[in-house]
Amino acid sequence: MFIKARRHAGRRELARLIFVSFSSWLLFRFSLWFSAVRDDLPSEIKRQATVLGPCIRPDVTHTHTHAVTNWLNQDEIQFATFAFTRNAGDRWDTRSTRTALRLMYSSLVRSQSTIPRLHVYTDSPDVVPEETTFGAKTQIVVHACHAHSFPENPYSKIGKWAAVSRAKLDAVEDLLLQHGGRIIWIDLDTLVFVDLTRTFRQSPSWVVGYQRGVKCQDLKDCILLASSWVRPEFDTLGDLWSLDLQTITKVRDFEKRRITSSRRRPPKYDLQTYFGLMLEENTLPHSGLLHRILHEYNFGFFCSGFRHPTSQTLRLSVDKRHLVCPLKAGVGMGQRVGTISFTAKTFKLMLLNEARTQFEAVIDSSAREWLVTWFYGDP
Repeated sequence: MFIKARRHAGRRELARLIFVSFSSWLLFRFSLWFSAVRDDLPSEIKRQATVLGPCIRPDVTHTHTHAVTNWLNQDEIQFATFAFTRNAGDRWDTRSTRTALRLMYSSLVRSQSTIPRLHVYTDSPDVVPEETTFGAKTQIVVHACHAHSFPENPYSKIGKWAAVSRAKLDAVEDLLLQHGGRIIWIDLDTLVFVDLTRTFRQSPSWVVGYQRGVKCQDLKDCILLASSWVRPEFDTLGDLWSLDLQTITKVRDFEKRRITSSRRRPPKYDLQTYFGLMLEENTLPHSGLLHRILHEYNFGFFCSGFRHPTSQTLRLSVDKRHLVCPLKAGVGMGQRVGTISFTAKTFKLMLLNEARTQFEAVIDSSAREWLVTWFYGDP
C-alpha cells in the first residue's frame, strides 16, 4: 500500500514537472515572438505610449528657454505633419493616411541632403510606415495624441478641421521650443522634389506664394480678409512653410491685432491668409518667399495651372533628367518642379488607389516613368 502511494506521488510530481517545463517553454517562445514583433516596429513607436494624450505637453511653456538650451541643435532641420484619422474634418481615413504618409515621407528622403526626421502628430500610430517606398528605414517620431488637444484658437468654434489647421503653428512652435534648429511644416498631401535644407542659407523663415497664379479668380488682386487684399505673389499656401520663433511671435501678434481683437468671424483660411496679409504689410520680409530663394523651381499648384490637380490639369514632363512643367507668364517661378501640392480629395483620387501607385493619372509617359523611378527605384 505504501509503495503504491509512492508511485502515485511520483506520477503527480512528474506531471507537475512536465506542466512547469511546458509552461516555461511556452513563455520562452512567446517572449521570442514578442521581441521579434517589437524589433520590427520603428524605434520611435516603441518608445511612445499608445495611449493618446495631449499633442503639446502641458509642462512646456511658450518661452525661448528651451530653444536657447538647444542652441547646439541650431543647424538641425526637421519636418512636421498631421496624420489624424478621426475628429479632424473626416478628410482622411486610416488606409489613405497610411499610404499618403509613406508617399510624402519617401519624397522627403529622396530629395533632402540627409535622411530627414519627421514628427507625425496622429491619433492612429499604426499609419506610420517602417520603410519608404524604396525600402529605406524611416526616421519618424510619433506624437500619439487627440486632434483637438491643442490650445484653443480663433478657429475652434468654426469647425474641426479649421481648428486643427490653425494648430499647425502651435505644433511647430512647440517643436522649436523643445529642440531648437529648424522645423519645416509639410501637409500630408504634398510631394517634395528639391532639397529644402539649403533655403536656410538665405532666410530663417519662408512661405510659398502664388497660390492662384498671376490672377485670383479673374480679379486684379487676391482678397483675403474683408476689404484687405494682397498681390498675387503674396497669395500664400499653408501646406509648406518654415518659421523661426521670432517670426511665429509676429504671426501671433498679427492674429491678436487683426483677427482676435476685431471679434469678427475669422477668414476662411487661417495661416495662409495671415502670411499673405503680413507680406503685404511687410511684417514678413518679401525675401522669405520660397520661389525667390530657389528661383529655378516651382511650387504649390504651379504645375496644375493654379487649379486643384487632376489628370487634365497636372502637366508634367522630363527635361535633362529633371521633372519640369511649362512656365507661366507673369509668375516668377522656374521650370523645375520643387513641390506639388494636392488637396486631400485629389491626392486620394490620383495617387492612393493602390498601395504601390503607378502614377497612371500623369498623362506624359516620361514623367510617369520618372516618378516611378523616383519613388520605387534603388535607394
